[in-house]
Amino acid sequence: MRAKFIQLLYEIRASYWFIPSLMALGAVALSILTTQLDARYGAEWFSNLGWAMASKPDGARSVLSTIAGSMITVAGVTFSMTMVSVSFASSQFGPRLIGNFMRDRGNQLTLGTFIATFVYCLMILRTIRGAGDVFQLGDGNNLEVFVPQVSMLIAIAFALTSVGVLIFFIHHIPETIDVSNITAQVGTELEEAIDSLFPDQIGQPADQSEEDRLAELPDNWQEESVSVKTGASGYVQAVDESGLIEVAKRHDLILRLQYRPGDFATEEKTLLEAYPAEKVNDEVASELKSLFAWGQERTPTQNATFLVDQLVEIIGRALSPGVNDPFTAISCLKWLRRSLTTLAHRVEPDPYRYDDEEQLRVVAHAASFNSFCSAVFDQTLQYVAADRNVALEAIQMIAEIAIDLPEGDRRETLAKYADALAKATDELLPLERDREQLKQQVDMFHRLLVDPELKEQVRDNLGWLGGRA
Repeated sequence: MRAKFIQLLYEIRASYWFIPSLMALGAVALSILTTQLDARYGAEWFSNLGWAMASKPDGARSVLSTIAGSMITVAGVTFSMTMVSVSFASSQFGPRLIGNFMRDRGNQLTLGTFIATFVYCLMILRTIRGAGDVFQLGDGNNLEVFVPQVSMLIAIAFALTSVGVLIFFIHHIPETIDVSNITAQVGTELEEAIDSLFPDQIGQPADQSEEDRLAELPDNWQEESVSVKTGASGYVQAVDESGLIEVAKRHDLILRLQYRPGDFATEEKTLLEAYPAEKVNDEVASELKSLFAWGQERTPTQNATFLVDQLVEIIGRALSPGVNDPFTAISCLKWLRRSLTTLAHRVEPDPYRYDDEEQLRVVAHAASFNSFCSAVFDQTLQYVAADRNVALEAIQMIAEIAIDLPEGDRRETLAKYADALAKATDELLPLERDREQLKQQVDMFHRLLVDPELKEQVRDNLGWLGGRA
């Protein structure tokens, strides 16, 4: 159930109705409270305020009607402005960024403020009674004239607050479609997502300091394990990490996951394998399947590569012939460089996860540095190699990450992508001078890997390694 709760929480955050609905309900509750205060203490309390002028019934109705009418009109305008900005961002930067705008708290609170003010005024308006209004109670008595003075003050305060919120909204909308802010937001979310890469939250990793603790599956795994089918089609949006360990421990199972958040699966494919098969009945299989949440789209929940794909998509669109905006692509590469640098110096999540009694319980597909590099460089190569400025930024990016790494697979991976970029630019760049410059940069990169003492020379002559913004 926790996976479905995580999915529901994301959907609520990305919804445009939840916060405004809560604020509207809060306005109803506040209107009931303030009218009760007015009925008991309002007239006497208000008459002691020298600076406040009491409203007459007709004037109160006029003020509340004006506020309510203007608020619902402004709410419609702000919603239209939001939809225009979402449409613009979707066409300019990619449809996968729509969720970022829908989750924007500023937009949600703005709409909620206007709706709540409208609802509050409407609720207060119905309580006003003038001298010409006759309301007879069941005991034969008539209701007295009633103007909720305290509620009126709060309604006016809401109106003034709404004016301030409107000014904020007019300033906020251009900021939300500023490509620098968009890339910075996605880049920041990616950096945070790297801190909790799947399956890092599942149980405990293997203790590599103990030589006798080998992360291996049982020898008879193929014969004694059973496949649990997906039972659904779509994207895996969330996995209940603690639930996997709890269920595996309770039934004394070892689970090998076939999918991780962000993967697409079709119905009746193997969701996971469980060992031993004799302990997995239909009830246990249903319990295991309930630990996965499915949806029709990928989300950033437990899926850092989705955020990488968002930046990659912006790069592809920025370097398309119809847009031709290399500086936006360079900005995306800078944020990707930050995340890859962080990832390059971290230990990859151990796919073998243990419970608190040091028993192997879950084997999951771990997110690796190589998979992130592939998501960045393989998907952008054809776009980056065709633009001199962006290609130079990519070479600098690879160099700055690689030269601070010790010799090993990660260095070799980055060197492979540098060579691939050099080969692609030799085919795609039209000017010989640009092709030669890129080749020199790649040659310098390989020299740096051999002789790190060239670092200062590179900084002075080529603007690498922090010498160029």
